[in-house]
Amino acid sequence: MLDAHEWKSGVVPTPSQHNGFYVEKTALNVAFAQDGRHLHPVTFRVVGDADRFMHVMAEYGLCTRRQGSTSACHTIALEPA
Repeated sequence: MLDAHEWKSGVVPTPSQHNGFYVEKTALNVAFAQDGRHLHPVTFRVVGDADRFMHVMAEYGLCTRRQGSTSACHTIALEPA
């Protein structure tokens, strides 16, 4: 998780493995209700295999949408069902 300053700076930490994903902590907290309901889209920065990330999210019933890609990372939104 990244704080708001790190997220806004566009930082993408190097994962310890080949794949990693990052999210702004505040955005993640706002996206979900206390009871676990997914209320709002939340954006992730994915390093490595974005298709695998999206597949794993789908296995848990979570909808994703690819927003874009750069040489550093892929931007993927987790969308409410």
